[in-house]
Amino acid sequence: MQSLLLAVSLITVVADAPAHAAVGKPFDLGVGKTAVVGEWTVQVMAVVDDSRCPLDTTCFWEGDAVVRVAVSRKKTRLLLAELHTNRKFPNEARFGTHRIRLITVAPLRRSSEAIAPKTYTITLIVVSD
Repeated sequence: MQSLLLAVSLITVVADAPAHAAVGKPFDLGVGKTAVVGEWTVQVMAVVDDSRCPLDTTCFWEGDAVVRVAVSRKKTRLLLAELHTNRKFPNEARFGTHRIRLITVAPLRRSSEAIAPKTYTITLIVVSD
């Protein structure tokens, strides 16, 4: 029984461990998840809005998904920003000599289905200036 509890505890710790990514390389995060990128910790706080045009409809404009991200260093928040998929709005934000950019939000919308917040996958990249 103790072995089973230890195994479940280890799986929980590993599942909640932050991902690791390199500066200049795209990485994926779910809502509420974190990644260590260089000396920074990046967290996807929420998908604040998702008005992207569903795949199975015709729209007058492409819509927009808005993702709230936080960047921290040594437990000090450096940036809290909302990044957009629609290029008419900011898709990146600067912190120091680096920028974080939103690349994609998945899955794509369908008119007949709502997307559960925990099923989003956000692709980001941190680049240096």
